[in-house]
Amino acid sequence: MKPFIMALVAAFSASAAALAAEPRVLVDKAAFPEGPAFIDGKLHYVEYSRNTLMTWDGKTAVPLWKLEGCGPSAVAPFGADLLVTCYDNGTIARVSKDGRMLATYDKAEDGTPLSARTTSRLTARAASISRRRGPGSRTRSSAGCLT
Repeated sequence: MKPFIMALVAAFSASAAALAAEPRVLVDKAAFPEGPAFIDGKLHYVEYSRNTLMTWDGKTAVPLWKLEGCGPSAVAPFGADLLVTCYDNGTIARVSKDGRMLATYDKAEDGTPLSARTTSRLTARAASISRRRGPGSRTRSSAGCLT
């Protein structure tokens, strides 16, 4: 029992030291970074004020996609692709993992226009669906919206 307690004390001491470490700046010139997601071994995040989707591989931040007027607020995996919420124009962009624009969604299944408020909820739902169904498993309604 004593070795177990000593191991616990050592583990807690090590984790406390790690938590007490000084914060480190990873990207010093990010422009209003938001909505991060760790996808395929890279950190993906959006830069709202630059209308850009970025990736960070642990060393370098690289722009992956850009759409003027989008005002991206989050990124989420969606099967083999990515979804980006566009807060400023109230849409959701589907982007390939190599940065190609694949589709833009601006209406719900019933034809109701998306709003800035609903795009974030839909991206969260899409990420949840993707995790449940697995890679490449997405469906589209007759209105062209993600389901």
